[in-house]
Amino acid sequence: MNELLWQLFKKTGDIRVFILYKNLEKIYYYKLKEKGFHQKAKL
Repeated sequence: MNELLWQLFKKTGDIRVFILYKNLEKIYYYKLKEKGFHQKAKL
């Protein structure tokens, strides 16, 4: 998904696509962190 957005940004040069890409990256990172914390809590 992110790869597609990155390709789109390179083609269009649209800064909104880049911002969307960065936001998705952050959301993905936080979700991974949350999952990690939940797994630790279960153990």
